[in-house]
Amino acid sequence: DIDLLYDVQAAVGLARQRNERVTKNVLVTGASGFLGRHVVHALEPDYVVFAPTQQQLRLVDDLPLLDLYVCQHEIDYIVHLAHPRKRRDTASMAAAVAMLKNLLEVSRRHTLGVLYASGLVVFSGYRANDIITASRELPARPVGTYAETKYLCEALAELYRDQHGLSVTVLRLGAAYGSGMPETTVLRKFIDLARRGALI
Repeated sequence: DIDLLYDVQAAVGLARQRNERVTKNVLVTGASGFLGRHVVHALEPDYVVFAPTQQQLRLVDDLPLLDLYVCQHEIDYIVHLAHPRKRRDTASMAAAVAMLKNLLEVSRRHTLGVLYASGLVVFSGYRANDIITASRELPARPVGTYAETKYLCEALAELYRDQHGLSVTVLRLGAAYGSGMPETTVLRKFIDLARRGALI
């Protein structure tokens, strides 16, 4: 229980003492991925960025380690981009929700800002010929395990915002593209075909 952990820390004098700094510290999860590398590069001129590997910070099952990391590095914001590599099974759904849950718990305790990267995939259930405008008012209609996982994580983030006053921002991203884009993405394949003058 995380509250018990914090009670013990306070009792032995290990509670975090927040210091006001001009430059803020940002923890980026999933920093080794395509999107993560670009986000880290964009943040580094203005923030101190911490980008631990999956081996250094086990988000799914080691909440005390995450809490210790946040305290040691005096993290102010968390940008959560990490997602299990296997996207289409229930085990990955459980892992994704567990990761976000742990990050939200630590953020609640230490009053951190959180940005969660969701996606337009939460609207994947609309028909191909539907003309829609994606907005906060448009009901989500996720289809498939990955889309449903993103939707569940959004709901969890909103719950922490409403119940605990946590500063949480959810971004529903479209298809990201740019240098270093994985060769397996549909957009990358389209671009490669176009460059070769092949039929798309």
